[in-house]
Amino acid sequence: MEVICDRKYCSACKACVNACPRQCISMEVDSLDCPYPVINQERCVDCGQCQKSCPNCNELDFHKTRKVLAAWSLDTETRKRSASGGVAAELYKYAIENGWHAFGVFINREKASFIAVNSLEDIENVRNSKYVYSDTNNIYSQIKIKLNRGQKVLFVGLPCQVAGLYSFLGGGNTKLTTVDLVCHGVVPDEYLKQHIDRIERSAKKKTTKIYFRNPDLHTYTYTFTLEDSNQLFYRKQVYEDDVYQLGYHKALIYRENCFNCRFAQQKRLGDLTICDFPMVGEVIPVSYNRMNVSCVLVNTERGEQFIDCLKERLFLEQRPWEEAFEYEPQLNHPYERHPGRELFMKEYTTNHDFQRAASIALKKELDGYKVSHPNFLLRTKRIIVAKFDSFLHVFHRYFARRWHRPYVPFGSVLMLHRIDNLDGNGIWYNQHLRMSPTIVKEMVGYARKHKCRFVSLDEMEEAIRKKKNVRRWIAITLDDGYRDNYLNGVFLFRKLNVPYTIYVCTKMVKGEMLYWWEILEQLILRHDEIVLNDGRTFDCSTKEAKEQAFLDIREIILKLSQDNLLERLKELFGNYEVNYNYGNDSLGLTWKQIRELMNDSLATIGNHTYSHSAFTGCTDDEICADIKHATDDMLANTGITMQHFAFPFGEATAVSQHDVDLIKQLGFKTSATTKDGLVCYGTDPLELPRIFVTERNWKQVIDRIIANC
Repeated sequence: MEVICDRKYCSACKACVNACPRQCISMEVDSLDCPYPVINQERCVDCGQCQKSCPNCNELDFHKTRKVLAAWSLDTETRKRSASGGVAAELYKYAIENGWHAFGVFINREKASFIAVNSLEDIENVRNSKYVYSDTNNIYSQIKIKLNRGQKVLFVGLPCQVAGLYSFLGGGNTKLTTVDLVCHGVVPDEYLKQHIDRIERSAKKKTTKIYFRNPDLHTYTYTFTLEDSNQLFYRKQVYEDDVYQLGYHKALIYRENCFNCRFAQQKRLGDLTICDFPMVGEVIPVSYNRMNVSCVLVNTERGEQFIDCLKERLFLEQRPWEEAFEYEPQLNHPYERHPGRELFMKEYTTNHDFQRAASIALKKELDGYKVSHPNFLLRTKRIIVAKFDSFLHVFHRYFARRWHRPYVPFGSVLMLHRIDNLDGNGIWYNQHLRMSPTIVKEMVGYARKHKCRFVSLDEMEEAIRKKKNVRRWIAITLDDGYRDNYLNGVFLFRKLNVPYTIYVCTKMVKGEMLYWWEILEQLILRHDEIVLNDGRTFDCSTKEAKEQAFLDIREIILKLSQDNLLERLKELFGNYEVNYNYGNDSLGLTWKQIRELMNDSLATIGNHTYSHSAFTGCTDDEICADIKHATDDMLANTGITMQHFAFPFGEATAVSQHDVDLIKQLGFKTSATTKDGLVCYGTDPLELPRIFVTERNWKQVIDRIIANC
């Protein structure tokens, strides 16, 4: 055997090294110091085991993701010290506590390599990101021995390493659970060694600890640090003048296979996939801070069972498919080479000097950094941050509040929809719109205990306009105009003495709404399988399957043209008997109820358009007509002139500055979006951010207000 696989796909996973019965395969570096397997031809007997174990020579079992979850460890310290949300750390904990064998990557000054994670203390060694090649050593062979003994194994690694393990084993194993980490690329460890050597010579220090995302400086800042036995002596953030950081994040210094990666795609190999989740909330707003949140892709039944075992350890929330797959490049394709890649390769091959080669290839980035970050200012900034960060934070907030600086938050507008008990058998996507009266009461009590004040939208608008020196003001709003706002909400808010605003979509009041999300839920709950008219089939046999089917079909409906939506739905669900008038006699407020609400001094009625159609794609005339239709309906039936408005779809991508200007021309005092955020002194009352509140997140929302206002 002369060649195992095409080098442009070889990840140096060492499955072939582990598989060779003659031990005639060794790893040797090429001109770029990238290791590759080389066969000793004198000892090779052409048994073919190397190719049988190579993931590039065999078909692999990729899986379509079943669920996308936002997740983080409920242990604050674990979450803080982990790269994103601390999910991997909790997986390790569970495995160890239940007698599993776990394997992960440890890094020191010399190299990164896989180790057995046998104790809770070992978790600290494998925590956090390692932006360098990690050696699998003989881990695959160790895992095979464990599995043959019937012992359970957890393996956490890059997709190419998971692929190597499966190929080495000849397929999956019921005792094996794999977690693949979404990867930008892999850097030869020689580059990191040279980089650290150079820094150590300059600082006259010896490295004992390496972080690519130092938790003491917040992992979301991606700060690369080196420490000796006494203190931190080097730190650089991503786009400062550290050539290793720049080279990694700019896709300059990866192995060749990373640019041809088979695993940078939507279908996954691992039972679970973990990555950062910077775009959580882009499709459906979230109320929590988006820092230190992990994205977990559940890809197999085994992965689903495993993650279910951690519900007491993790915050878990199902998220729309797009928030993961449409915003994370590595879930769709490999990174493209940096324009200076050829120059780097030529220079490094000639001199084997990483600093020189990377500096030449990154000249544009480094020159740009020097212009925007003069050295003396940078040093001054670092000294201030390191020595006076805490003092400056307190000083700034105290005086900023007194001077009413525009970016200082003083309160929040909370967004609810329904005041009703959850249906345990319902689809969570619909159910999460509900908050039971008991939970609302608990939330209000908790907020008041921490000196929060509940105010009306008029009071909130006045505080912004007059820049009142206030703190922890909260306004409650309810979207759409559900009937339970009256049946359950009025008495509750009177009892609690809490002002509230209901944004009414008058199409609901008139009984003309197409509640397609409710109709879809009823259809899925009645069947074990849904077959659309075009032949697409969705499993609905279990609770989890029904949840996923709802999300999948919902995406299909949202992509349909909203013109003649009823006819399009009838065509889509032509195989079933469907009541398309569902909810029109029971879900919306009535005109009589709205008139009674106006006798309540705590209540405010706002405009939520007539049709609840997104503004995207509509002309100004169409938007104004829709809003005026609602205004005229309300005036004719109740005599109310509405002064407050809420965008029907108010996320960042659905509301433009032009839309805000249009609302201003229509004479509203405020308009509310669903953009997540706190209200500051400089907030535009016609572009109010709101925080979406559910039964699961209300305490985190109030804690966020307490901490920041």
